[in-house]
Amino acid sequence: FPAMHHLADQNVVSDRLLEVARNTTVTAPTTPAAAETRRITALQALEGHVRSEQVQPLLAMALDATTPTRVRDYAFDRVADSRDRGVLPQLWPLAIQDGTASATSWRVRWRVGTLLLTLGGPEIVAEWFSRLPAVRDVRYAREELHGYAERLAQMRPEPTATVRAQLTSADWWDQAIALYYFERVGTESDLPAIQALTSSA
Repeated sequence: FPAMHHLADQNVVSDRLLEVARNTTVTAPTTPAAAETRRITALQALEGHVRSEQVQPLLAMALDATTPTRVRDYAFDRVADSRDRGVLPQLWPLAIQDGTASATSWRVRWRVGTLLLTLGGPEIVAEWFSRLPAVRDVRYAREELHGYAERLAQMRPEPTATVRAQLTSADWWDQAIALYYFERVGTESDLPAIQALTSSA
């Protein structure tokens, strides 16, 4: 599979890699762990070579709760590689549907939320903040908030003005994401807005 990566610009090769990645059949003597590794290696080899017609099968794999977590992660990565903005309408509802912080729910929400930022770019940042789950007793994992901030900090042009506005948000998770963002790209001019939160509970 690593060798196939160098030929994955050929349709027959990328189709074969996707076929292997989607194969959930485990037959002896192959173990479930070995089958999972095979799927992951195929997805790794597909990096940078995803065609538009492969995006939906990859997204379906990423969103399937029965898909192993590591396989889902690489499927999300390949959808991100595609830069296909056509999947944005499918992703918005998934990013806001769950306010829990269980091991599965926050991880999927984080991957979907980050994918939205990757594909949508700076122009969707304000809407993205407005759509984050805000149900009663919403819970976020620290890693999730860090991950959002990291993706925002990688954007060009930087969405600094939009993120700075979140420092005065009524929602604590918006403020936390903004603080993690400025941890990465903040300058001296951002200090007053940041210091205003030092007394926040």
